Amino acid sequence: MTTMVQSVALHDERNWFQLHDELNHLPDAQQRLVQGRIARDMGQRSGVAPLGYPAVAILLIMVSADIREHMDWLWLPSLGLIFAGFGEFLMGRRLAVSEDAAIDHPKRRYQIFSLINALSWGMYVGLIILTHEGDPLSMLVFLCTVAATSIAVGTQTQEKSHWLFYLALMWTPIAASTAFVAGIHKEPEVLLFSILAVSFPVLVGTQGLRLVAEYLEAQLDRSALECRTQDLEEALIKQQLAEKARNAMEVQLRQAQKLESIGQLAAGIAHEINTPVQFVGDNNRFLQEAFQDIETLRKAERGLFEGAVDGRVSVQQVRELEEEIDLEYLLEEIPKSLSQSQEGLSRIANIVSAMKEFSHPGGREKELVDINRALETTLEVSRNEWKYVAEIECQLEASLPMVPGYAQELNQVFLNMIVNAAHAIKERCESEEGARGLIKISTQTQPRFVVVSIEDNGTGIPQELVSKIFDPFFTTKVVGKGSGQGLAIAYSVIVDKHAGKIAVDSRPCEGTLFTLQLPLANNSKDV
Repeated sequence: MTTMVQSVALHDERNWFQLHDELNHLPDAQQRLVQGRIARDMGQRSGVAPLGYPAVAILLIMVSADIREHMDWLWLPSLGLIFAGFGEFLMGRRLAVSEDAAIDHPKRRYQIFSLINALSWGMYVGLIILTHEGDPLSMLVFLCTVAATSIAVGTQTQEKSHWLFYLALMWTPIAASTAFVAGIHKEPEVLLFSILAVSFPVLVGTQGLRLVAEYLEAQLDRSALECRTQDLEEALIKQQLAEKARNAMEVQLRQAQKLESIGQLAAGIAHEINTPVQFVGDNNRFLQEAFQDIETLRKAERGLFEGAVDGRVSVQQVRELEEEIDLEYLLEEIPKSLSQSQEGLSRIANIVSAMKEFSHPGGREKELVDINRALETTLEVSRNEWKYVAEIECQLEASLPMVPGYAQELNQVFLNMIVNAAHAIKERCESEEGARGLIKISTQTQPRFVVVSIEDNGTGIPQELVSKIFDPFFTTKVVGKGSGQGLAIAYSVIVDKHAGKIAVDSRPCEGTLFTLQLPLANNSKDV
């Protein structure tokens, strides 16, 4: 191999073809060894630092338009030499000489000639010759063992350059136009990236000898990974925005459900308050009239006393007045009226208190909630919804422990289920005059949970719809009777906010049982 290298005359183009043919008959590893030795030898003789290993590079030569006529094949005076390696910057060398020196100085011409050949053979170089203004002049592509072609020598025609450019790229033919070259000047890496998309051996850092195609594939994979990462980041941002929007929608739905509940309860609560107010008013009028009658009787009795003093006693008139007033009735009814009034006022106070407790916003943090009291309060404010259609049967565990949670939202869940039960019973009993249903409410303690059961004997839910009842806006009620948000919110409150469980067991024409499990506090951190 050494003899082959030493016998090459750098200025004799015939020896290039001879060497090329001899190299083609060698195994790839030996070819790379010979080319590496040629690179070292030519580099040393031309003043270029030894490279020591085969690499891949693009050599871009800029020549002045004024000296084109002095150009011969590979006899290239140069105003600027740009060298770059794929994967790492190997070296940069600028040859700034005058035109006279470049043309007339044989030693300088030989040095440039040797430099170009060393780069070409030692590093599998693609050579593009451009004018100083960036116009394509010719192209020389050494594909060596990579392409099954001999050395391709470009001409000054754009068609030939186009074909050679395609040969170098081995992907997509790109015309070497002025616009393309102008883009290269702005972003040289675009040219390097394109031309190196072929299977040249290259030493990449400390990773050993690899194929440029493999390296390029890794680069493309890295770029694709970056794109996917960016896509994932954008998707994550979109998901976060969607999550925020969903949370905001849930808040709006809860608020809408509360307003819907208030609308449903308003008439009933007004009726519940109006009833005791009416009999308190009636009793008040009765007491007012009774007071007037008693006052009249008292005046008559005073007249009787005065007549007894004067000797003018009219006992008969007093008796007649007493019978007219019915004093015995008044003495019997006045205490009852007072008691009823007190009961009515207490009823009003209870309703107001229950409404106040039911609608209390609570805090942002969980607090200990008395589930039994919450159920009693909810039954109080919803009385007008169920009292005409159902009886209430409560079995509340007296020693039920308190549960960490959000009181107002639990009240809303209980209200939705009690009102739903009342509506289901009403729908079933409409065909049976005077029929009443039953709503059973119970609480009990289980390990780590408080269990709340709300059962009715209403219409029930078809089995094919049971799995959908917790979906937002799903409802089996007629239009105007429900928005389909109640049970969806109940699921969100029990499962999502309280880490509990909610189950339903329903049979058409038999009724529905909802079972809620609320976790108990294990330590102070839960409240």
